[in-house]
Amino acid sequence: MTSIPDTVDVLIVGGGPAGAICAGLLARQSLRVLLVDDGRPRRASEQETILPAARTALARVGVHDAVLAAAAPDRLRHLAIWGGPTMVAQPAAEPGLRLHRPTFDAGLRRWAVDCGVVLLSSCSPAAPLPPSGRVRLRFAGGCFADVEAGCVVVAAGRSGGPSPAPVLVAGPETAAFCVRTSAVPEFAEAAVIEAVPDGWLWWIPAGDGSGVLSVLVDTAVVAAEGSRTVLARALQSATGPARQVANVRLLHATRATARLRRGTDALLRLGDAIATVDPLSSQGVEKAIASADQAAAAIATLLSESADAGGILTAVWRWERDLWRAHAATAAAFYRQEERFAEQPFWRARRVPSPTVLPDPPADLPLHLASDATAATTWRRHERRLVAADGLTRPGLDDVLTHVRFVPVPPVAAAFTVPRTLAAGVAEAGRDPRLFVLPPRAVLDAALVLWRQGLLIPAATAVARR
Repeated sequence: MTSIPDTVDVLIVGGGPAGAICAGLLARQSLRVLLVDDGRPRRASEQETILPAARTALARVGVHDAVLAAAAPDRLRHLAIWGGPTMVAQPAAEPGLRLHRPTFDAGLRRWAVDCGVVLLSSCSPAAPLPPSGRVRLRFAGGCFADVEAGCVVVAAGRSGGPSPAPVLVAGPETAAFCVRTSAVPEFAEAAVIEAVPDGWLWWIPAGDGSGVLSVLVDTAVVAAEGSRTVLARALQSATGPARQVANVRLLHATRATARLRRGTDALLRLGDAIATVDPLSSQGVEKAIASADQAAAAIATLLSESADAGGILTAVWRWERDLWRAHAATAAAFYRQEERFAEQPFWRARRVPSPTVLPDPPADLPLHLASDATAATTWRRHERRLVAADGLTRPGLDDVLTHVRFVPVPPVAAAFTVPRTLAAGVAEAGRDPRLFVLPPRAVLDAALVLWRQGLLIPAATAVARR
C-alpha cells in the first residue's frame, strides 16, 4: 500500500495527462508532489492521435520520451472528406503518435511515479479545496486522510472538478458519441475525418479488427430528435468508412463544447479544468501537455513568490486564454473550409467570419504612444519559472503586453513618445541596447502589434485627446 505523506509541496487533484505530466515535471525539480486520482473512466475517445508537429513541443517540455513510451508511432494513412466529396490524403513529413487513451493515461501516471511522485488512486477530496493548507482525502473504501500542502492544484478534467470554476466563454454546444464498430477492411490502416450535414466524424481503426468512430453533432439536435436518430442519420449520410460500419456499439457520450473558465477561489487550474478546446483542432492532448508545462512553472514560482499569488494566477489565466483563442481560431478556419453544408444548423453555428485585422498604418503617418497607455508589471515564462516583466496596458485591454515574441515592448513604445512614422520609430527603437542586436523586421512586427492593440495611435488623434 502506498504510504500517505503528512506534508507535501504540491497536491494535484486529477491524474489525466495534464495532472500527471505537471506532477512529474515538479517532482523532477525535487519538489514533494502528491497526485490524487479518483480512478473513474475518462470520457475521451478510446483511440487518438498526436500530430507530428507536436514532437518538437514535447521535446521542449522534456516529456517526449515519456509520451513516446505511453504511445506508439502513428503509421496510419490520414484521409479527409472535407470541403468536397473527394477523399484527400493529408501528407505528413514524419509520423505522429497513436495512442489508446486508457493505456496512455496510465503510462503517464507511471512516468510521474518514476519521477518521484506519490500517486493515490481511487481517492478524491472530501471537502472544498483551499489554495494551500490542510486537505482531507476520501478513499474508495471509506477511509480518510489529511495532508498539508503548500499548493493545491485542480486538474480534474472537463467537469471542472472540485469547486468548479464558472464558464466564461463557450462555443456552440456540441455532443460527442464514441462508438465501436465492426471492421472496414478498406480502411484498416487509415484514419478518416469526414464532414456530414449534421456534424463531423472521425474514424480510427482499433487494430483488433474493429474500429472506433467519434461522432460530433449539435447537442440541441440530439435533445430534440434523440441520439439514435441523429447517429443513424450521420452514419447514413457519410461516404467514407462510417457508411460501411455495422454492429455499432455506443461506448460513451459526453459534451465536447469548447469552454473557457476562470476560478474565483484562488485555486490554480490546468488542463481541461480551465479550458477545453474544440476536438476539431485535433490537439487536445498537446494542449493538456502545454498546460501542464506552464502550470508547473507557475507552481514552482508560487512556492517561492507567494506574496504575489494573485498576479501569478492571473498570468496563468491569460496564458490559458490566449491558447484557447488560438485553438478556437484553428477550429474556425477548418469549419469555414466546409461550404457544402453551410446552411445546416451545425455548420451555420460554427461558421464565424475571418477576424478583421487592422491594416498597417500609412508609411507617412506619424504615430504616437496612446495617452491612456500605462506601464504595468506581470509574470512571464523564463525557463522553469515565471519572472516579473515590465510591459504596457490600456483600458479595455485585458492584458499586459511585455514582449512580442522575443522583442521587449517598453523600448519599442518609448520610441513613439514623440510623433514618428513607423520606419522612423523602428530606427529610433533600434538605438536601445535591448533592441540593438535584434533584427529590424522583428522590431517592426512588435510596433505593428502595438498599433493593432491601440497602444500606438495617429499623432493627430493623440493631440486631439489631450
